[in-house]
Amino acid sequence: MLNRQGRKRKTTVKRDSNGKSRGEDKIREVVMNQPHRRWLPEAHRLDQRAENSLGRLAIARHVSQAEYEAGKRYAKVVAQYRAVISARDPLLNGHPGSGRDMMELEARRRTVEFNAAFECLGGQVIQRLVARVAVYNEPCPYGSLAALRYGLRALAVTFGMLRPVARL
Repeated sequence: MLNRQGRKRKTTVKRDSNGKSRGEDKIREVVMNQPHRRWLPEAHRLDQRAENSLGRLAIARHVSQAEYEAGKRYAKVVAQYRAVISARDPLLNGHPGSGRDMMELEARRRTVEFNAAFECLGGQVIQRLVARVAVYNEPCPYGSLAALRYGLRALAVTFGMLRPVARL
C-alpha cells in the first residue's frame, strides 16, 4: 500500500466497502432536530437560510425574497462600516475590526453606504429592530413583524432591489 499523507482515518467511524463514512445520517438527524430549525417544515430544515433568524422568516414566507436579500446586504454594510471605524465586533468576541489599513476612498464609500441605509430606516425603533434581526441574528420579537418588514422594504428600495411605492 502507498504511503498516504494527511490525517489518519478514525477507527471508530463505520465505513462502506468503498471507504466512505456512514456517519452522515447522524449529522442530518442532528441538524433536523436543532431547536431553531424544529418549527420549520421538514423539507426546509436543511436549507442554509434556516441557520439565521432572517432566513427562517424568509423560508416561512413572513418576509419576501427582496426583503431577505436587503437584510443580508444591510448586515454586510454594517460589518463593513464597523471595520471602517475599527469597532469591536460582538460577533467576533470583541476583537477589533480591520479598518486601520483601509484606503480613504473605500472608507468613505462604506460610510456613505451605511449612512444611507441607516437613515432610510427612519426612527430608532425600526433601526434597532432591523439590527437585532438582520445583524445580530436575534429572533423577531412578538408583534414586530410588520415594523421589521417596513424597515426591510425601505432597505430594499435604498439598495435598488425594489421600486419605491408612489403615494397618492
